[in-house]
Amino acid sequence: MAEIEEEINFYEEKISTFKNKIKVAEIAAEKITKISDSIKGNFMPLLRKSISDNFAYLTGEKYKSVDIDEDMNITVMSEEENDRKINLESLSGGTLDQLYLSLRIALSNILSGNNNIPLILDDSFVQYDSKRLKKSLEMLSRESERRQVILFTCQEREAELSKQMNIKFNYIKL
Repeated sequence: MAEIEEEINFYEEKISTFKNKIKVAEIAAEKITKISDSIKGNFMPLLRKSISDNFAYLTGEKYKSVDIDEDMNITVMSEEENDRKINLESLSGGTLDQLYLSLRIALSNILSGNNNIPLILDDSFVQYDSKRLKKSLEMLSRESERRQVILFTCQEREAELSKQMNIKFNYIKL
């Protein structure tokens, strides 16, 4: 009988320990959810605005805003189409690249706390026509006033257009 009582006590203590661990895990999950909601509440509006501003500039105001929902689905608003939401699948490759550039610049600014970390791009303008490239180089020129911009490319057109636009840059050919 004593052995059975000892075994019951042993398992009751184990059950109690596991119940405490479950309580701690539930509290941690609740705190993590609150922190996540807080970050989403502060971060997402800032990200949307920054991407929208960059994208509107790059597209010459053709697309005036970018929306990102809670599941990170991205749509853009077209002023030409009466503020209709447009899915990414409907955008051209060049326009998607402009959106991606807008996203990269916005995220790097927000995540760095605007500490002016270098922006490094590698063949980011392959699908760009000359009009898109010009707007992107203008944006990067503005970015270079506050931080270093490093652009790797296998083409000469970025340097040629930058010279034509009187953009100050250092050119290194490997």
